[in-house]
Amino acid sequence: MRQINKPNAGSLVWRRYSNVAPPKPPRNDPSHNPARWAARCAPGLIQGLANWLCYSARTTTDKILAIVLPIAAFSAAGFEHSIANMYLLTFALLTKFWAATMFWGLIGKIPSAFPHLTVFGALMNLVWVTIGNMIGCVVVGITYWFSYLRKPESGSPRG
Repeated sequence: MRQINKPNAGSLVWRRYSNVAPPKPPRNDPSHNPARWAARCAPGLIQGLANWLCYSARTTTDKILAIVLPIAAFSAAGFEHSIANMYLLTFALLTKFWAATMFWGLIGKIPSAFPHLTVFGALMNLVWVTIGNMIGCVVVGITYWFSYLRKPESGSPRG
């Protein structure tokens, strides 16, 4: 019998002698938190909005002014962007593993004070942030595609 988690004896008995599926985990489990998924997709929505505003502008000045608010909202909300994280996490890992002892003395910390900063953690962050960014951008693209979808007129060359 394959076990995913370390079950207690009661759940083993439940699985072995019951035809009914075991109870689901409580909804307050962090993996079921919809706010986490919204936080992963919202940056993509803002990026998609910035892209759409930039492409809808006609002059360079319009493009620059159009993306100021989405970029400000993105930064103010503290969202993560996959491209920015590629730099920041790589820099953090390089600092943790190869910074001089003088650096650690200046900041008053030691590398082992950052046990959560690992290569695997950085890769997983990039995977999930990239997926969330892509989902958000696709949602914005589909929304604008449907909003501008029109039937061609009967006299037009496309109709």
